Amino acid sequence: SLGVVLQDADGKVSVKTVDRGSLAEKNGVNAGDVIVKVGAETTASLTKAGVIGLIKSVSRPFTMVFEKPEAVSS
Repeated sequence: SLGVVLQDADGKVSVKTVDRGSLAEKNGVNAGDVIVKVGAETTASLTKAGVIGLIKSVSRPFTMVFEKPEAVSS
């Protein structure tokens, strides 16, 4: 398990929650981060189900690229 729960949000797939002590947490993944790449594949046109399918099918080991949400200045 990667240690994250994913969600569809604003046409992108983002991290809903991160499990404590998980590989994701240890690598700095936070709730709200958007998945932009799994292995060599971009996720721009994928839904949550598509990203999960990609994660399951990609050869191991693999990397994932996350985009951090923009900080909102007040």
